Amino acid sequence: MLKLWAPLLLAGFPRQSSQSTALEPGTEICVEIVVCKTTNNLTPSGTADGYEAFLLSLERASDEAGEAAPRVHNICEGIQIASYGEAFSLKRERVRNFLASQESQSDTCSKVYLYTDAMDVIFNQPVSVLVERFMKLSNSGQKVVLASEMSCWIGRVCEEQDEPTFFPNSSQSPTSSRYVNSGGLMGTQFSLMKLYEFISTPSQECAHSADEQCDVARYIRDFGPQGLAVLDGHQDIFGSFLVSLARDDCPGDCRHGKYPFYCSCLTCARD
Repeated sequence: MLKLWAPLLLAGFPRQSSQSTALEPGTEICVEIVVCKTTNNLTPSGTADGYEAFLLSLERASDEAGEAAPRVHNICEGIQIASYGEAFSLKRERVRNFLASQESQSDTCSKVYLYTDAMDVIFNQPVSVLVERFMKLSNSGQKVVLASEMSCWIGRVCEEQDEPTFFPNSSQSPTSSRYVNSGGLMGTQFSLMKLYEFISTPSQECAHSADEQCDVARYIRDFGPQGLAVLDGHQDIFGSFLVSLARDDCPGDCRHGKYPFYCSCLTCARD
């Protein structure tokens, strides 16, 4: 589950120029919220549909701050899927097409897009706070900001060799929330299009995975060092409560001396 510490209209922040991917100071930012919520609400574990709570929490957080609630684009509205696995390819296609159809700015503001899961997510801060934190984390919009979590998942629970392969800099993380969570992304049209073009191209490394989290991990591994992506390791924007349940066959169960991926021992760290 992700909790959005803050989401959305803030004056005084940048407009994107054609020469730079950075947002220039002096104009407003408008945040567009994007979700892929299908009609039949399939989830891997049969969890309850929390979409109404998602919308209500956004409205309440905005009202309490005296802000207008931002628009929510449900790009999968009215669609039914036959299985949970279909949701990931549907999301990739729909988000990419939606971004391609958008203008990077309007007559009055520059746009920043927030993609988030919507059935197990709530807002507990207004959007203006989220935008402030985004501007700091993203270096004024030059980086896409990716949600983090404490469990390592790449379409399956990570094995020991997966960490140096997909998260080679994890030991340098300032927190235990050192792994990517693809259920929360925030960036400009340019930065998100770059990410979605990358994860829409099949890769051998992630051939085992039906969901996109493995490819998003590849993206921050390859493009983070280039200044194009950053992990929200302090959970300043995206708060994640997603931790694997303790069970005997869990590869991260510290009690049995196996690899520590936070299945039951949250203080257990690889290094």
